[in-house]
Amino acid sequence: MMFGYYSMFILSVVFASINNAGLMKKYQLTAGTGIYANIIFMLINGAVSAALPAGVIIVGEGRLETTVYSLVIALITVLCASVSMIGMIKAYEVASVAMVNLFQILGTVLISCLWGVCFLGENISIIQIIAIGVILAAVFLITGKREEKMQKKALFWYLVVFVSSGFLNVLTKVHQVEEKFETIDTLSFSVWIGVLRVIVFAALFFVVYCGKKRNGMVDVFNGIGKKSVGIAALSSAVSGTCYIVTLIAATVLPITTTAPLNTGISIGMSAILPWMLYGERLTKREILGIGLSLMGILMYM
Repeated sequence: MMFGYYSMFILSVVFASINNAGLMKKYQLTAGTGIYANIIFMLINGAVSAALPAGVIIVGEGRLETTVYSLVIALITVLCASVSMIGMIKAYEVASVAMVNLFQILGTVLISCLWGVCFLGENISIIQIIAIGVILAAVFLITGKREEKMQKKALFWYLVVFVSSGFLNVLTKVHQVEEKFETIDTLSFSVWIGVLRVIVFAALFFVVYCGKKRNGMVDVFNGIGKKSVGIAALSSAVSGTCYIVTLIAATVLPITTTAPLNTGISIGMSAILPWMLYGERLTKREILGIGLSLMGILMYM
């Protein structure tokens, strides 16, 4: 039974990585990487992410459930995702993509594992701690640069990315294992996540648009055409499906296992996929990093 959950989780991480390297990369190439392009992507993502599980509920003649606790967690999750996105965009302005991604990964692994041990009563062995170290070493090799120094003005945004990314992963687990408060089923929770994402990012779009309009900058849809929207919708369908699978797995699998496992697979795939899809050459650091990530996964499992 546990093997089935692990298999589902691993497949969701693999497909999510392929989605990031393939469809999301194509969206960025057609629409850009600015704040408007990101907000519009999240609006489309929210709509598709809500429509998919809603369709399953309707076909299965189920009902859309709602509780106060689940709605609060869903809202906090969406707000956390918003803060993470804004933090990454601002950090990109003063630091390299590699350093920002590094702090995102570190936050996801370290905060998730600490939360699992301190608040969920999960156990972690010495071998697993060493395995986490090996995986993080792989992260440094693949995403870091030796010659790059920490920029003081970027520290605040590094911290924002670190904390928001970590708690974004924790919130998924918290909802799925809650026993004191009444919660809703996985499909209903996914619907509300999507709906609230549309509401929050629509509000964010309005705020940013008004700010740009005052400065005479109103061409927010420049470069975002039908092709970009189609790619965003397809990417959102893949990520929405992967998220539902992740929610199901989070009900059973410990976060101290899923967070490092997710990181190990994702970091390896992030190096391999550009080589497979775009013919980018792998450096010696990346090859060594891939090897370490695989070794860390095997040690952890």
